[in-house]
Amino acid sequence: MNKINTKEKNILKTVSLSALKKMVEKELKLNNIEQKCRSRELAQARFIYFKLSKFFCPNKSLAAIGREVNRDHATVINGLRKWDEEIIYDPYMEIVYNKIKSILSDESIVISSEENAELFQLLEARISKLEELCYVV
Repeated sequence: MNKINTKEKNILKTVSLSALKKMVEKELKLNNIEQKCRSRELAQARFIYFKLSKFFCPNKSLAAIGREVNRDHATVINGLRKWDEEIIYDPYMEIVYNKIKSILSDESIVISSEENAELFQLLEARISKLEELCYVV
């Protein structure tokens, strides 16, 4: 069984804040989660984005995470604090979070062969899936 080398792991772990935002918008069928609106639907979408951003982009500051959706760092902190409370009342938030997380996480790639061609095919399929989710042509 082949193992993924460090360089490949870094490529797989590299996720941009804008890509995360687009994935949340697409999954929840929303046009724009950065609009100035306090509706529950948009607020929860931003909470999902904040939680994914902290997981996949731990090197990004709270201010940078907030800027992507026209919010400040305090809003990000508040959203992360409210996460546990919100998923009790709306478990669908956690379902969306886990779905996007599983698409992006390394555990979703299983390498069953020793041939590099199979590794390449797996990576190619994953990239296609991510491009499809992020509206990338």
